[in-house]
Amino acid sequence: MTFAISPRFTGEKLASGKLDDMIDVFEDQMRGWLIDPANQLVPHQHAGFGILAIVLSYFEPIGQFLEGKTGKSKTLFTRGLKAVFPDLEKNVSAKIINELYDQLRCGMFHHGITKSKVVIAPNGPHSLGVAWGPKGELLQVVVVPRHLMAHLENHLAKYVGDLRDPANKKLRENFEKWFKKRAV
Repeated sequence: MTFAISPRFTGEKLASGKLDDMIDVFEDQMRGWLIDPANQLVPHQHAGFGILAIVLSYFEPIGQFLEGKTGKSKTLFTRGLKAVFPDLEKNVSAKIINELYDQLRCGMFHHGITKSKVVIAPNGPHSLGVAWGPKGELLQVVVVPRHLMAHLENHLAKYVGDLRDPANKKLRENFEKWFKKRAV
């Protein structure tokens, strides 16, 4: 019996052991199992949490691929988040990233829904927004899941493009190492 390992490929695609085939499968998995289904939800008025659940499952694995290994989920989620949102590295404190990890990722994956400070907005100027109280306490994390989709799509296209470039030896090495390990 033949099983699909992505929407377009079966295990036969990986029989060659070629890195390009691994990249093809990875891209097809991310697009076909995460991004495309999330985009199908975009027109639905109350699909924000569904989109967010799908989107949040992108950051930590991207961190794992970039590192070439597993590790602490917070570290890898943060690595993936910063890869998708490079401006976070320059403009956002570790405190905000910790709150995003706690309120979004931990809420969704440990409680089945984000924590209480998260608000899903249908539209807004940014994908993620944070409101602080007068004493520096987090009041609210505002998320526009539809905007997050564009960031994920852009990141995936760039990352896959970078992986296909033989000049990116360490990136490709880490990807291949983690791809092979997670497939076991």
